[in-house]
Amino acid sequence: HMIDAGKSSMQTKLYYIVAGGAAENHHGHTILSFDRVGHINSEMLAQFPILEYMTASPLRSDGKDHKWTKDDYKRFLAFFEKSAGTNGCKPTKEVDHFLWRYIIPSYENETRVNKDLRNADKLDHDDMFAYLPPASSKVLENACRTVGGGGKHLLTIEGYANAAPGFSQYFKSLAHFGNSERLMKALQSYVRFEAIMMDRWEKGNKDFARMDKNILTRKTVVSTTPPIVFFNELNGVMRKIADVYDNPELKEAIETIQEDSKNWDMHDPNNQAKQRRIQGFLSKFDEIIENTFAEDGGKKAAEVINGSNLHGMDYRGSHEEYKQPASEAGAELQGLGGGGHGHGGHH
Repeated sequence: HMIDAGKSSMQTKLYYIVAGGAAENHHGHTILSFDRVGHINSEMLAQFPILEYMTASPLRSDGKDHKWTKDDYKRFLAFFEKSAGTNGCKPTKEVDHFLWRYIIPSYENETRVNKDLRNADKLDHDDMFAYLPPASSKVLENACRTVGGGGKHLLTIEGYANAAPGFSQYFKSLAHFGNSERLMKALQSYVRFEAIMMDRWEKGNKDFARMDKNILTRKTVVSTTPPIVFFNELNGVMRKIADVYDNPELKEAIETIQEDSKNWDMHDPNNQAKQRRIQGFLSKFDEIIENTFAEDGGKKAAEVINGSNLHGMDYRGSHEEYKQPASEAGAELQGLGGGGHGHGGHH
C-alpha cells in the first residue's frame, strides 16, 4: 500500500520490506513469508525501481551469482536497526546509508530506472531524488520532455525539483566511496539536467520542463534548501573540476555552458550564435568528461567533490556516516551489500 499510494519516504518503504521478511517473533515467524517478499518486489518494480536491487543475484564470495536470501535480509535488518534504540521498528540513518552506498548507484537500479523513467508518471514524484540522478543523460533528457507533444510532462515541476538535492547527495556519496564510473555518468546527467531546467539546453523549446524563479527559490518536498542553491553549488564544483584538469576543452565547455542566457533577446543574431555555441558544448559534454576521466580515473574530480562540503540531503538531522573514512565504512558494511558487477564493484 505504501508503494501504491506513495505515502512514505523511500527509506521507510525499504525498511518495512526488509523488516517484513526478516523480523521474527519468538516462534520464528515473520510478518511476510520470504516468497511473498519476492512476489511484492517483482510486482512493484515498475512503481518502485530500487526493488530491482532487492531481487538481484549478486556475486557471492564463492564466485557465484545467487539471489538474496532470508539470512541476507536478517543481516540488512540488523544493520538498519543499529541506531534504532529500544523502540526499534523504524527506519534509521543506517537505512539511508545503505540506500546511497549500495542501492542508488547499483547497476540494477541504474538499469531499472532507465527503463521505468519512460513511464515516470507512474513513479512517486517525491522519490525523484533517487531516480533522476542515476539515469543516463539521454534518458533524463527524454524524461524532461512533454508526452507525445501534448504539453504535459511526465513529472510535475515539483518532481523535477526533487532531483536537485538528489544530485548533490549522489555526487557526495559517489565521490566519498570512490565510485568513479558512476560519478562520471552523474556529472554527465547533472549538466544535461541543469541546462534543461535553466532553459539553456535547446533554449526556447517548449517541449522541455523548465524551472521558473518560484520553483528555484522555494524548498522541495525532500529538502528545505531550494534548488537554486544546489545548482549554484554544483556549478561551482563543475568549475573547480575544470580547473584541476589540464584540459582546455573542458574548461571552455564549462565556461560556455554556464553562461547566464535567461535575459537574452533571441532575435539578436549575436545571441543566436552564442546559444548555438552553448548547445554545441552541451551536446559534446558527455564525450568531453569521458575523455577527462580517462586521464586519472576521475580521482581529481572526486577529491574536488570531497573537499567541497556539499549540502547533500540530511536524513533526520545529519549524515554523520558520510564523514567517516571510506575504509571504516567499508569495514562496517563488509559483506552487507554483496559484491561484483551488480554494485559497481566498490565494497
